[in-house]
Amino acid sequence: MSAQNWFRTGPIAFGVREYRPGDREQILDLWQSRFGCDRELSAQWLDEVESDYPTECYIASPTQNGRILGFGITAVTNEDTEDGWLEDDYFDGVDLGEFECDRPTAVMHIGVTRPECENQGIATELWKHRLAYAREHDAEQAIGTSWHRENHVDSRVLFEKFGFEPLGEFSRYYKDARDDCPDCDGMCECDATVYWRDI
Repeated sequence: MSAQNWFRTGPIAFGVREYRPGDREQILDLWQSRFGCDRELSAQWLDEVESDYPTECYIASPTQNGRILGFGITAVTNEDTEDGWLEDDYFDGVDLGEFECDRPTAVMHIGVTRPECENQGIATELWKHRLAYAREHDAEQAIGTSWHRENHVDSRVLFEKFGFEPLGEFSRYYKDARDDCPDCDGMCECDATVYWRDI
């Protein structure tokens, strides 16, 4: 981590850096504990990060090789990578109105922060890096989903802080996709909002 990547926005000093393969197990553990997701599916996203596909995972950590405090993954679709997965797979069955899936799009896939690290500016710095990555890879717009959580800070505040607008609020958004929701003790019944903005 270079000096300009260090932050102290509260009591925690941390740096932001790009993912390394040695981060994999820590990320998968944090992802599963905070979000609840099939570990194999999560691992596939990290495979994308390690591939040539325009996908990056940013890590917040107090040291170069220390405990991961949070992470965020962003993928960019373009004419070489947009093969219908965004509309047909990622948002399958979700009415996104006039959203144009064929434009180069940054998908703000997942952002996770340890519960004891919430409200410390960690997610904000991760988002800045993720949006910078989107611009560097010529995304024209960005889209992402905020999972509504009753007893936790959720990402709606971040989407709105960074100028995203809601495309729609959806009840039981993950109903057929997650059977290990940490908030529902099994099949997910949570609502979500899909957000969008031009870049």
